[in-house]
Amino acid sequence: AHLHAAGSTEDAVQVALRLLALDPLQEPVHRALMRLYVQAGRRGAALRQYQHWVATLQRELRTEPDAETKALYQEILRRRAPVMVEVESRTVPDRAESVPGRTEVTEPPAAGEPPLVGRQQDLERLEEALEGTLAGQGHLVVLIGEAGSGKSRLVAELAARASRYQGRVLIGRCYETERILPFAPWVDALRSGQIVEERELLGSLERGWRVELGRLLPEISRVTGGTASRPGGGEPVGRAAGNPRHLFEAISQLLTRLARRQPLVIVLEDLHWADEMSLRFLAFLGRRLPAVPLLALATVREEDLEDSRLLRQILDELDEGERLLRWPLGPLSRADTAALVRVLAPPGIPDPLLANLAEEAWRASDGNAFVAVEVMHALREGSVVPGAQHLPPPARVRQLVRQRLERLSERGRRLVAAAAVIGRRFDFSLVQRAAELSEREAAGGLEELVRHRVLRGAGEGLEFSHDYIREVARDELPPPLRVLLHRRVAESLEQLSGQDTGAQALALATHYRQGEVWDKATHYFQEAGRHAAAHSAHHEAVACYEEALGALRCLPATRETLGRELALRLDLRPSLYSLGRSAELLHHLREAERLAERLDDRHRLGQVSAYVSNHAWLTGDLPRALESGQRALALAETLGDLRLAVEANFRLGQVHWGLGRYPEAVSFFARCGTKPYGDERWDLPEWLAELGLAEFSLYWPALPLTELGRFDDA
Repeated sequence: AHLHAAGSTEDAVQVALRLLALDPLQEPVHRALMRLYVQAGRRGAALRQYQHWVATLQRELRTEPDAETKALYQEILRRRAPVMVEVESRTVPDRAESVPGRTEVTEPPAAGEPPLVGRQQDLERLEEALEGTLAGQGHLVVLIGEAGSGKSRLVAELAARASRYQGRVLIGRCYETERILPFAPWVDALRSGQIVEERELLGSLERGWRVELGRLLPEISRVTGGTASRPGGGEPVGRAAGNPRHLFEAISQLLTRLARRQPLVIVLEDLHWADEMSLRFLAFLGRRLPAVPLLALATVREEDLEDSRLLRQILDELDEGERLLRWPLGPLSRADTAALVRVLAPPGIPDPLLANLAEEAWRASDGNAFVAVEVMHALREGSVVPGAQHLPPPARVRQLVRQRLERLSERGRRLVAAAAVIGRRFDFSLVQRAAELSEREAAGGLEELVRHRVLRGAGEGLEFSHDYIREVARDELPPPLRVLLHRRVAESLEQLSGQDTGAQALALATHYRQGEVWDKATHYFQEAGRHAAAHSAHHEAVACYEEALGALRCLPATRETLGRELALRLDLRPSLYSLGRSAELLHHLREAERLAERLDDRHRLGQVSAYVSNHAWLTGDLPRALESGQRALALAETLGDLRLAVEANFRLGQVHWGLGRYPEAVSFFARCGTKPYGDERWDLPEWLAELGLAEFSLYWPALPLTELGRFDDA
């Protein structure tokens, strides 16, 4: 109390922790520590401290916290925190709170977490890798095991040990529905670690790398005083816009500087669900790790690895180059499962009954730690009778979770339903609005869910204690209610985001699609596609655009919707071109041509004709290329469209060169750099560079000139 009054908050925190180490059942000290964490700006730590106290009470006294402690937790919950946005389960803070002098580390698992049983050898191997990192040599470690095998529990234990060495732990999570969002886990890790708030660190990077990082984390420009982007939107000298390698190098530079300041551990959970660009950057980083004091630790579900060809290829390449430490995480043995049951069983069970319970838990779980733990939770709560002839097998885990949820209050079930629609992790404000509860009601309901370990703290927000709980809660919802909840989530997210919906476009699109609001789903999927394309994530961009087309088909075929379909098909062209998906590109161009004709949109018909000409020329269909190019040029003349005229002339120059008509080719190329249909010269305008033709219009004439023997001109 004296230290707190004197303003020495961190010293007071250490004293409180020592008091709890001596006597962990001092509830007033737990409350004081929660208040101290809030005062220090560590709201997430305050929320986790309550979770720790709940677990201690349940384990030691089988009781609940005092009303005063519950009220304090609810008050902290209601405090404004950064908005978290998900696509099913991903969290993206839209801003980070700045805490001067704070070093973010992952705190040790709460005392109520299941004990680490049967994983001592695996933990020792992880510790060896950590010790190597502390000695200055980087490692890439991949844990592979089935869902529920304990991968995340091992990771949490290693993170806790790294923190004791004053290490820094950054955690990024991958989710199945987020594969179309480029660099998702890396952005998650950097934002959760509040890297963007470190002015000195960012300032130590050369300006070019800050520009590249600004493409990934736009808020860097706020922190560095606007130095993350060049005036007028230009790129660093010598670096072409959109080149992923430059962005890879920029992130690598940032992580290297972090690692040289203090031991660094980067955790990527569920790597099998990572987007393509995240996996490619991991490969890029993995080849450079031996020279960097950094431990990169990833978890992969064994059952999902087979479906990720790129991930398997990257792991094999790193394995061959001895850049990777990977080992499978098998199921628990019969003895280990029995040991886990003994630790989790309620007190007072006779030894013969306990042995029988351990055997049945082994049969039900088949060594899956999560299932065994869930069975024991059900036993402690009275939904499974000790000594029953047969405990539920893994397929019955859903039923166990369902029973657990049925015992909640009405407001608790209401919050679970809304949260299950949002995703595994969520923000208080979003779930409160989606559930249509007051702040006080929502805070009380969430406190109940944390107390019953349906939810747990996750940074500044909350998350389901396991995906199985969320899946059961979501699947139990009647379809009409699920549609309504998705709509509420999307509307709430829009309200919380205000005008800045860019970073949340994918989440908004997904929820509006599930809520059957097709107009907004189309809009936000298109916005997400453009965002992905701008980051060279063309696979993800195509997926977004195709989702937008699917949503658009659910709307009536009006002139407006046909125009939106035309725009989407044109948006697809650059990404399909970059991916070399020629047949799909041609299909979308033909559909765009049909739509432009139907709408009598001659401007876009001319644009499509120019694109078709280019595609046909690339694929060797020169008659079609000539026909489409002539059509584009005729439309340009009719409309007086100078841009279209330049592009049409250029495409026709290529076609005539391919046909061996060299004088005509020279003539068409020359018209790209002169005013059409006249002799007066004019300077190349800026928009010509935007078309990507400025340099080409100088280079291409050299080819037919050479064929004509005009070498000096060439």
